[in-house]
Amino acid sequence: MSLIHLPSGASVEQVVECLTEHGYCIIDQAVSEDVVDAVNREMEPYVGTTDDGVNNALGKQTRRSGAVIARSKSSHQIVMHPTVVGATRAFLGRNATKIQLNLTQVISIGPGNKEQFLHRDEFAWDWYDHFPEDFQTEVSTIWALDDFTEENGATRVIPGSHKTKGVATEYTIKDTLAAEMKKGSVLIYSGKTIHGGGPNRTNTWRRALNLDYCIGWLRQEENQYLVVPPELAKTLPIDMQRLIGYDLGAASLGYVREFEDPLVSLYPEEKGDPKIFMTLLEEATKFTPAQVQYDDYEMLPNAETAMEALNAYVGSIGEQEVLNPTLAVKRLQTNLSKIGYYFEMMDLDKSGTTMFAMRHNAGAFNASYDNNPYGEFQEDDGISKHIEGGISLMVTCTPSGNGKSMVEAEIVRNSDTMDEEDI
Repeated sequence: MSLIHLPSGASVEQVVECLTEHGYCIIDQAVSEDVVDAVNREMEPYVGTTDDGVNNALGKQTRRSGAVIARSKSSHQIVMHPTVVGATRAFLGRNATKIQLNLTQVISIGPGNKEQFLHRDEFAWDWYDHFPEDFQTEVSTIWALDDFTEENGATRVIPGSHKTKGVATEYTIKDTLAAEMKKGSVLIYSGKTIHGGGPNRTNTWRRALNLDYCIGWLRQEENQYLVVPPELAKTLPIDMQRLIGYDLGAASLGYVREFEDPLVSLYPEEKGDPKIFMTLLEEATKFTPAQVQYDDYEMLPNAETAMEALNAYVGSIGEQEVLNPTLAVKRLQTNLSKIGYYFEMMDLDKSGTTMFAMRHNAGAFNASYDNNPYGEFQEDDGISKHIEGGISLMVTCTPSGNGKSMVEAEIVRNSDTMDEEDI
């Protein structure tokens, strides 16, 4: 069995389909050998002075040389490769309004280096393993600066592993396939895909350019603001400036001064347009419970629309077959908290219906907003002031066999449940 290869002219849609279904793909010779040779030439002085890794995880015969944007001008066209960046935006755009460059490094694997331990790249965020299985946070790329072969340590991948919750270290190299590819080709894979560098059984070094991208509201693994000096950042194309971090990372993350575009930090004599802040807030409503409309930037919430959107969000993460219903609802609690909704947790049986009283930020629904420091948020959620009696999360557990239960969740009006009880 071999890995999936796409031609150099592969479309964004083809790459996204592969990432979604298989967790990876290879684009053959996505850049010319001339570009690769230029990167190798520009990075050589830094690779030559980089220390070997201190443990087997980093590779005791492996050198990892970062700050690639600052050190190699030729790398910029690879960083901004339109198919890779386009596919990354589309793939991660289901979960965030923005993407950013997460890290850059040339990885040089020397003769005799053992295989790297298998891992998921998204574990960079404190080994946090509670991102939902369908919530993509990262797209990683390995560009072949030399031909990749089984013998010289080609990156090894477990196809489909982005859809599993198995612990990466439970797998072995026998479960992997080698990403053999020609110089200038690129392996693209989800941050959830289990992979690792292969053993180098040759007497020559094997080089790769590792470029990773992540959603805009996560902290970058490599601090681009420090490794790319401002004087260099000023010279970059604006799309690249934004990709390395001079952009709002989410609806309200990363602004400077009076809600201005962070790009103005490179040009302090200029005054940025604060409307970009509100524009992104509007764009980000697809990830919030309320469909918010703006008229001179005044919120005009619609309670019915907000309820529909909130239930669409809950339904997408609440309908699942599980062994432990309580754990499933805890995950739902975590996800709802990200958009400002809270409820007190309690243990659930594998059968029956449980009601959880919902709150928004610091206050209960349908409460008085007088002297409430969080009122501005409550008033803007589209629900708090507009649904009399408040709302609750209704969770129903139904046994489905083999000790599992189907967990269904829905946001309901308290007045509706009261009416049903009265009947």
